[in-house]
Amino acid sequence: MQEIWERARANGDSIVATAAGILAIVALIVAIAGTTGISRGEAEEMIDDAVARVADPAGYTQRVVQEAIDRYDAEGRDASIAYQQSEESIDGPWYVFLLDENGFVLANPARPDFVGTTPAVRSDITGKPYGLEVVAADEDGRWVDYVFVNPATGEPERKHTWVIKHDGLSFASGWYEPISREDDPATYTQAVVASAISRYDAEGLDASIAYQQSKASIDGQWYVFLLDENGYVLANPARPDFVGTTPAVRSDITGKPYGLEVVAADEDGRWVDYVFVNPSTGEPERKHTWVIKHDGLSFASGWYEPISREDDPATFTQAFVAQALSRYDAEGLDASVAFYNSSEGIEGPWYVFIFDEEDLLLTHPDPNLRGDDLKGPLGTDITGRVYGAEMLEADENGRWVSYVFRNPETGQPGVKHSWVVRHDGLLIGSGWYEE
Repeated sequence: MQEIWERARANGDSIVATAAGILAIVALIVAIAGTTGISRGEAEEMIDDAVARVADPAGYTQRVVQEAIDRYDAEGRDASIAYQQSEESIDGPWYVFLLDENGFVLANPARPDFVGTTPAVRSDITGKPYGLEVVAADEDGRWVDYVFVNPATGEPERKHTWVIKHDGLSFASGWYEPISREDDPATYTQAVVASAISRYDAEGLDASIAYQQSKASIDGQWYVFLLDENGYVLANPARPDFVGTTPAVRSDITGKPYGLEVVAADEDGRWVDYVFVNPSTGEPERKHTWVIKHDGLSFASGWYEPISREDDPATFTQAFVAQALSRYDAEGLDASVAFYNSSEGIEGPWYVFIFDEEDLLLTHPDPNLRGDDLKGPLGTDITGRVYGAEMLEADENGRWVSYVFRNPETGQPGVKHSWVVRHDGLLIGSGWYEE
């Protein structure tokens, strides 16, 4: 019967708390019970337990803690410590840890290395000092939420722990929820980095580099990049060309020297925001990267947000130009000109203009303007501003130039803010219009 229950528990731990999940567990128990001859009462008890674990994990957690208190009252302190420290006491993701009167760990079967230490000094991977809340629990009990490694999965997950004081001791247990990539990408990112650090601690540097450099390590938009003690890249599966270089010299398309912030991260970790190409979409997007130093190395990963045309038209413009540069590098001038002279290359009021080495316009939604010289009438707006001369001063770092120009969406003149970059002898730019 123990084997039957272990199978049911394993299914219960992996099934989402839904009616379908509960029915699946019940069906499993009933099917196995019919072939083993266990009593109806035993089967009903197993079903009740399985339903409680899936449908009411918070209630089940409190029950586990109360059973630990009952054991303590019946068998005493030493017997309770011995049992709770044993692997026998682990029930899937549930286990009880005990604290003494001073908040020091007496038993923790999932983390025996914690025995003799106090959680009061601990924070989780997000920086939350959850340990202070744990030791502050009193006889009324309290819930403490934090991120911790689920022993059933080996992954950092969100843990909901019930802690209550009894006879001077603290009894606690918790249940886990996987961290949602969609609902909480920041915490998921920190969990990805924490998993990479755990891999390093368990397998060593060479194995970690080999894994993190492989395509197998890429999880959608998430991947880990590693830096050595001097800030040079050891692994980056999305940009293998970065290996052996340092981000300290890099700026993003907006000119932000984000690399300096990356290499400056310490053991407490830091968030660094910048614009980078999302490998899942191939588009420049706003990246939020968590970087933390461990054993002299820097471990980092990030998540992406599309750049809003409405909320941040300037950065969207720079991203639009960056895409044009990438297209030119990948496909060449003729293909780029053909694309940006088609409707496919236009996005609302955004379009890419390209001037050749002679400063002649190669791409524009208005075919009547193609071939015009930026140094001629095209480069002077209706206010008399010679904006073309400013554009011609742009270098590979890019520059903003503002002037009055006809908005192709409205057909009316408007103030246009153009981002222009000199690239491979060409002048490539795009712009956005004020209302």
